[in-house]
Amino acid sequence: EIFRYAREQAELAYEASVEPTRPQLTLGGKYIDNQYQNYILTHEWQWTGSATWLFFDSFVTDALARSARIGVWVADLNLKNGEETAQVNVRNSYIDVKNTERQIQYLKVSLDQARRNVDVERLRFQNGLVQLTDVFDSQTALRNLENQYLSLLVKFNESKDTLSTLIGADVETVG
Repeated sequence: EIFRYAREQAELAYEASVEPTRPQLTLGGKYIDNQYQNYILTHEWQWTGSATWLFFDSFVTDALARSARIGVWVADLNLKNGEETAQVNVRNSYIDVKNTERQIQYLKVSLDQARRNVDVERLRFQNGLVQLTDVFDSQTALRNLENQYLSLLVKFNESKDTLSTLIGADVETVG
């Protein structure tokens, strides 16, 4: 939006720089209706007109117009660059969402395995095959994976919010 506004301003600056070389026409009119004491009624019309045209300005206007045209070209380039940057940002944000989604899926498998490991270690401890510290270690590994899972969920929601902001609509409703 900022680049579009800058483009419009550059175009207006160009038009204003060319304006002094255009002829300026002035037209004026006046109507007078007089009534005197003897009931004499007079009507009077007056028209005036003039045209002015800059004959010579030492190419100042031309230089200003060229400079303003360059400003329009720069604004066009900035607008194109801004649009491309926005597209890249949207693509990158979408990729972040999808990558985080995949990481969550992979971590779910690891979480299931860690839960099974905790159950196995408890059974082994009850049967006297391992020490209590082995059970605690498996529980710690499970908690670490759960923390990673929660961190990925936060990252996933942040990525979705970023994408929603970039596209100007809620990702959940865009289909």
